[in-house]
Amino acid sequence: SDDLVWYMRNKHSGIVAVPEAFPHQPEDEFRRYATHLLGFVENADNVERDLHSALAGSLKRGPAIQGLALTALARRSDPDILEECFRLAYSREADKAVRRSAAVALGGLLKPGDTDDIRRLARMIRDRRNDSVQQHFAIMSLGQIGGKEAIDALVDLARQRVFGAAQDRGFVYLALGLCGAKSRTARELLMTEFRKVGSPDERASLAMALGLMRHRDAVPQTIKYLEKSNLASGRKYLAYGSLALGLHADPRGAKAVRKVFSTYSDVVVRRNSALGLILIEKDAAVPELMRVLKASGNNATRFAIVAAFADLHKPSDKIIDALERVYQDDSIGNEVRARAIAALGVLVDPRPIPVSAQ
Repeated sequence: SDDLVWYMRNKHSGIVAVPEAFPHQPEDEFRRYATHLLGFVENADNVERDLHSALAGSLKRGPAIQGLALTALARRSDPDILEECFRLAYSREADKAVRRSAAVALGGLLKPGDTDDIRRLARMIRDRRNDSVQQHFAIMSLGQIGGKEAIDALVDLARQRVFGAAQDRGFVYLALGLCGAKSRTARELLMTEFRKVGSPDERASLAMALGLMRHRDAVPQTIKYLEKSNLASGRKYLAYGSLALGLHADPRGAKAVRKVFSTYSDVVVRRNSALGLILIEKDAAVPELMRVLKASGNNATRFAIVAAFADLHKPSDKIIDALERVYQDDSIGNEVRARAIAALGVLVDPRPIPVSAQ
């Protein structure tokens, strides 16, 4: 903790190893990493004091550091920070980066049953003076909190169509997907919207939300939309419809996901469809993906497959072995091999790393 506090407080351009190792890295990036990681340090009396100092601006490090100090204190469940989060979130004087961080922090501080405070958070979402990113973060915080009060607030946002843009509504759907699996009202609302919505982007958000819920009734409709999609008009649905079928882990989706993987070379579509296949077929999909990786001369395709392996929460020994074979293979591009090495570091030793690095 002492080292991290030092990095948060000081400039680092005088350390010879830093410019050599990270020639592209701005000095403030180290301060941001250190501030973020302090949220994970346990049993250190000085950490809260220094984070409060950073939040107060006494270190003169700017709004990015203040915002990260706020979320770090929330991660440490600091009870003194709740009212400060609300004050900053509603403040017209606070920088927008700090207001956004306050919206994120509230998702970690509030719990189901905190009725009054959840209502305050919901009012923040409806306040059109807040920028859209702050509103999106506040919506996802409701999804993180969960419980009846948060679900009711999200259902109201969806039913009243508070937001006109498909992207904004997509965040509401995703938040419901995170917390509404046991709510009949939330499941029925999402299924109704999924059947009638015409926008491919909105369909993608709904497919993901229903996948997060593991709502198996949505599988046939997800497959139907996927089979009708194409890269020109439905790139987002190709990517996230494939991943949604993976979240369902339903064998009915394997054929459609495999077709997307074999048809489109777009890196995001390839990564998500590869990941969908792994989630549906588990280790049985690995040999096929490795054959494609080896045979392809396209680094984007190789990168997409490695990224799919890396995105797994609990990789099997077979996937760890596959990543090891990738980084040991001199015939594969260095960028792809580096991604495999980074993936192994996170998967085998899953310590917290900065969000920007993820």
